[in-house]
Amino acid sequence: MESLGFSNFRQLMDQWDETADGMNKDQVKSIIEGGGFIFFFEKGNELFAAPESSRVAFATMKHPDDDMPKTWAQEAAFTALNLSRALEGTPIKSVFNYKDLDDIHVKKDDEMYDLLMSKIKDLPSGKINLQKAIRDEEDREEPDAPEDAPDNMNKIGEK
Repeated sequence: MESLGFSNFRQLMDQWDETADGMNKDQVKSIIEGGGFIFFFEKGNELFAAPESSRVAFATMKHPDDDMPKTWAQEAAFTALNLSRALEGTPIKSVFNYKDLDDIHVKKDDEMYDLLMSKIKDLPSGKINLQKAIRDEEDREEPDAPEDAPDNMNKIGEK
């Protein structure tokens, strides 16, 4: 009798694992390179991605221009997609303001790729459907601003 470790079934399972891992890598790479995100960061144990307008708002909040009103940085906010939750199939947009700046750690895209791939290994299924999660998120409306956010929050960073 042939050992299960060398059976055709085991070979098929190994081949499936390699295929699923390749699919995860492709999905993560497509989000980082083609998802419209250019600003990646980590806050706590969560990973986030944001578009150019959020990157500009973050940079301006972190290093305000002398021409900006002194209270602008405290009133400004930006949004980002929680990629950690998106891996689980539940994309959530979060709003960040000046209180969050010290806890935000900017990541390069290759660092974000590695962090996301390590998070996938912690998922119960070990696989994701990140593309579906991102498409679902794009169909949602903008998040409600916190009650203390300025009225022009959604306009910050736009030209």
